[in-house]
Amino acid sequence: MYIIAVIVFVLVLVLLLSIMRNIKTLCMTNLKNIEYYIDLNRNYSIYISDTSKPNWKRIIDKDDAYFITDKGKVKKTKIKRYCVVYPSGEILNISHNLLNIPKNAYWIDDNDIQDFKELSESEVILNSQDVLIQIKESKNPQMVYFTTEITNNMNCKLFPIAFGGYIKKDGVYVLDNVINTAYSDVQFINWYNCRNEYLTPGETVSDPNNYGGDDSYWIYIFKTENGDIIKVGKYIDTSL
Repeated sequence: MYIIAVIVFVLVLVLLLSIMRNIKTLCMTNLKNIEYYIDLNRNYSIYISDTSKPNWKRIIDKDDAYFITDKGKVKKTKIKRYCVVYPSGEILNISHNLLNIPKNAYWIDDNDIQDFKELSESEVILNSQDVLIQIKESKNPQMVYFTTEITNNMNCKLFPIAFGGYIKKDGVYVLDNVINTAYSDVQFINWYNCRNEYLTPGETVSDPNNYGGDDSYWIYIFKTENGDIIKVGKYIDTSL
């Protein structure tokens, strides 16, 4: 009986140590990801919780050991949940697929754009120099992202209309987003951290949290200030 009790004690101890190690690993991974989003210096709202059932607190500052939030200090090494939100309220990233999300945050969803689900080869300019699209390495620690950089080399303002990921089938570009519609102008402005609702001549914007499979295309639809519609695209090769 004594031997059985000892075996049970050892098994429980091993289990507890494993759980504690996993929690520590989770917290350190969360910290690394949070610091990445803070260092981007964009207008994200970053919410954290030091409990498994989220009690969301918005980060407003930090020091060496703590995040300063709207509800007090939280030790950096104790973060169990986090959620990163664009200025629009759309969720950029969340540490778990939770039903409990921060107030006024929302998941990406279909929008009102019903056009641009299919585009012919002839109407899309690949590798345009007027609107330069570049795929670069991302510093995102989750290693599934890349940076998409767009430069307006035209002598006029460019207003985003829609954009998205596409795959090519029988000479036609077919929309292949995580939603059933093209992404909107508001999403472009948020994702690419635009200063205005348009790109000025010579301006470069970027989305450092972009993702998509190889053998696909990112295509952007812009309107010039003269009312012309241009569609430009780039083949995605993430083997950087």
